Amino acid sequence: MQNNTPGTACVAAISGIPRYGSESDDTLVAKARGSDREAFAELTRRHYDASLKLALYLLRNREKAEGELQNA
Repeated sequence: MQNNTPGTACVAAISGIPRYGSESDDTLVAKARGSDREAFAELTRRHYDASLKLALYLLRNREKAEGELQNA
């Protein structure tokens, strides 16, 4: 069950406790589509390394790859 109390997300972020650590990607995608920024951030964290590896493979330039990930 999600706690919608104001400030809960900030406390979780500060304490380093992932709010969505145990939820599936499918669940997070559904929440992100519903404008849940924290769910989107968790998906981004989970898949950053794989995304960077793919961008590096395609672009053959770390700076460009990182820039493209920021634009995505």
